[in-house]
Amino acid sequence: MIHHSRRLTDALLKLARLRVSELPDELEIFRLINEATAESLDVERVGVWLHTKEKQAIECADIYTHSKDIHSKGIRLDFDTYPSYFTALEKERTIVAADALKHHATACLADNYLLPNRISSMLDAPIYHDGEVVGVICCEHVGEPREWDQHEQNFSGSLAACTAWLLEQFKHDRAETELKRHQEALERASRLEAMGRLAAGCAHDFNNILVTVSGYADLMELELKATGNTQLINDLKQLQAAAAGGRSITQQLLSFARQEPTDPQPMDMVQFMAGIASQIMSVAGNHMRFTWEAALELPLVMGVPQQLSQVAINLASNSRDAMVSGGELCVSLEKVELTASEHHGLKAGSYVLWRFKDDGPGLPQVIFDHLFEPFVTTKPPGVGTGLGLATSYGIITRLGGDI
Repeated sequence: MIHHSRRLTDALLKLARLRVSELPDELEIFRLINEATAESLDVERVGVWLHTKEKQAIECADIYTHSKDIHSKGIRLDFDTYPSYFTALEKERTIVAADALKHHATACLADNYLLPNRISSMLDAPIYHDGEVVGVICCEHVGEPREWDQHEQNFSGSLAACTAWLLEQFKHDRAETELKRHQEALERASRLEAMGRLAAGCAHDFNNILVTVSGYADLMELELKATGNTQLINDLKQLQAAAAGGRSITQQLLSFARQEPTDPQPMDMVQFMAGIASQIMSVAGNHMRFTWEAALELPLVMGVPQQLSQVAINLASNSRDAMVSGGELCVSLEKVELTASEHHGLKAGSYVLWRFKDDGPGLPQVIFDHLFEPFVTTKPPGVGTGLGLATSYGIITRLGGDI
């Protein structure tokens, strides 16, 4: 008896020491609880059941079958169908049913639940949160009816309390993680907004200078053509080309700052990708393989083909430069359903996920944290402007998406 009591205590200590921050989800908590309980109580089935949102039923979040070492879930028990069972859950610390087929609280479960699963005895404890029953942990014995001793009854109540505590810890941990993620996203958005305003101001002023330079260069070209001085005309064309390059940079800065005019139209992304595949292949060059694929029945998106082409070329160029020894770039399109909290405040609904995946080595965290800021680049001086991803960010977010 002392050994049995010690085993139950050890099981509770093991559960109490769980690091919920290291667990992926609530389901993993339930799995660990059920397996530890089945082992320590030597019982065939252990399940965690939780109230539905409307509080008209309980659903099995996880049930563990000891002899088969398998987990399952999804069974539902409605309050109206089994009123005596749910009344007992509200009033009793534990439901101790040595003969579940005859017990006043569990006999109603006989035809639809107990007999089909060969359950003879039950030891159920309600799970409380803020003084209300939110679920139940069920220990179900298969075989001849079983008497539950006082140690096991106490264990059942403590187990339910431990389960409630673990769930609360898990929700608290996830809330802190979510808050931290939102704070980081807000700081990132604020930083990029400030940089966008600065970039837009610089771009406008720089563009005004370039307009003046280009205007006088055009006038000089007309005058020089009259003199026939080909050397000066060629030099002047270099000046005009440099001014055109400067205007391209200002356009990219304005794209990042989201101050470019735009008129999005409904787009079929599959047709769009088919149309620009040759451009991406030309960017990829001979040393990089390019493939693309699309899921069926994608929703239309609101976009501007010319601007999305620029995004594709920017990303393909980055892939090419990252894979100097060769590799593969794969572009894919798929439908995703998002909730409002999943991607920086996007509205819930259907979206198209446009994924660029390559064999490059990736980026160090110090660069990754500033990925979309202008002039951030891993390329050597003179190779890149550091505006490709900043421009892509401006285009995608202006169109109501996220990157």
